[in-house]
Amino acid sequence: MKLTIGATTYNDIEFTKAWLDSVKAHLPGDMAGDVKLVIVDDGTPDLMKVAELEDLCTREGVKFVHHNENR
Repeated sequence: MKLTIGATTYNDIEFTKAWLDSVKAHLPGDMAGDVKLVIVDDGTPDLMKVAELEDLCTREGVKFVHHNENR
């Protein structure tokens, strides 16, 4: 089975980290290869936070999408 789990974020890296930790903790070990995680930043104006989110996603193997403006 293939599953994609996604979340949106805006200007809040701490909540995003907590969400990511929670999702990973609740996935059964045998599903890990079948799950794709996606985080969408919806126009965070602070580019330092955007860079931190992108770095977090890269380290964790999570797809990162950044919108330039809040949609």
